[in-house]
Amino acid sequence: MLVSFFVIVFIAEIVVTFKIIEIIRMWDKRVCAVSEQIVSSNKKIQTAFTDLRVEINSILLKLNKAQIKIEEEKRKYTNKVLKYLISTALYLLLDNKGKKIFSTIELAISVAEYVKLYLKKIA
Repeated sequence: MLVSFFVIVFIAEIVVTFKIIEIIRMWDKRVCAVSEQIVSSNKKIQTAFTDLRVEINSILLKLNKAQIKIEEEKRKYTNKVLKYLISTALYLLLDNKGKKIFSTIELAISVAEYVKLYLKKIA
C-alpha cells in the first residue's frame, strides 16, 4: 500500500512537472512574439524619425532659400528707392530742358528693368 502511494505521488509530480514545462514553453513563445513586435516596431520608429529629420532639414533649407530671396529683393528694392530718390532730387535741381531729358532716360531705364523681370518670369 505504501509503495502504491509513493508511485501515485511520483506520477502526480511528473504530471505537474510536465504541466509546468508546458506553461513555461507557452509563455516563452508569447515573450518571443512580443519581442519580435518590439524589434519590428523599433525599426519602424527609427525609420519614422529618420524621415522626420529629412523633412525638417528640407524645411530648413527652404526657409534658408526664402531668407536669401527676401534679402535679394530687399537689396533690389532698396537700390530702386535710392535710384528714384536720386532721380527725384536731380529732377528738382535741373532746369526744364534737363528735366525732359532726365525723365526720358529714367523712363527707358524703368522699361528695361520691367522687361528683364518679365523675361526672368518667363524663363
